Amino acid sequence: MKNEDLSNFEKNGFIILKNVFDKKYLDKIKSNCYKLFKQDYQTGLLPDKIKWKKSDKKNNLPRSLCNIWKSNRSVASLSLNNRIGKIASFLMNWDSVRLNQDSVIWVPPKCGNVSFHQDEPYQDWHLPGKIITAWIPLSKTYKKGATIEYVTGSHKWKFSKRLNTFLGANDYMYHLKKYTKKKMNIFSVEINKGDIVMHHGRIWHGSTINRTTKNRMSISIHLMSGKSKFHPVISNPLFTKFKHFNSLRMDESFFPIIWSKKKYRSNFINNYIKIKKIKLKKINLENC
Repeated sequence: MKNEDLSNFEKNGFIILKNVFDKKYLDKIKSNCYKLFKQDYQTGLLPDKIKWKKSDKKNNLPRSLCNIWKSNRSVASLSLNNRIGKIASFLMNWDSVRLNQDSVIWVPPKCGNVSFHQDEPYQDWHLPGKIITAWIPLSKTYKKGATIEYVTGSHKWKFSKRLNTFLGANDYMYHLKKYTKKKMNIFSVEINKGDIVMHHGRIWHGSTINRTTKNRMSISIHLMSGKSKFHPVISNPLFTKFKHFNSLRMDESFFPIIWSKKKYRSNFINNYIKIKKIKLKKINLENC
């Protein structure tokens, strides 16, 4: 990556990186994600949040699972990938990078919407409460295929209020229009399998209904500084349950360090993901 990439990220709130991952590797990840939706958990551990089961076939909402890295080691090899951590470190100027959470979202044909929202209003349970997200589609994306959309530069706007839900709204832009009357430049991401997007925690983003005949599946990896700690007062039922008594420290078993300038990674990662079997394309990160 180059300083020009950092400038574009700071200006627009997101950046597209080409050919980061091998296509066959992502095919394997996609196959394992389908297994997760069939409630086939390789490790025996369930995802922390399940927003779809096989019995919900008539439901036209996007289907999602949260913290799938605990349930499948192949998926974990992506979510705990040190390359993603290194990119995040460069863009956010962090000395180390910790996994906040990962999610898989599956949008079948005629399903959607995901309302425009910001990520960081939901991150008040930790300090300093800042995140960056790697959005990784597991197939080529199309404007009509429920791809992610960004309001360019909106990461510089003030915090919005939390939405009670942002899945399945009739008008996926309703909350965005209510928040601002500003003229907006909305960018629809159309990229190939193997490309990724890194986006700022405050940028407004969402997606519309899948109007193609193809499934759209993607993985979102939320990352935070390795120095992050639990908020002493504010809690979150999904994450604060991993908090140690009388301590704000984050346990690496649940929030692992995936990259650091000191070349440290949480000790369990390499054995857990069997890193030697992963094939990745070469990418120039000399300046990261």
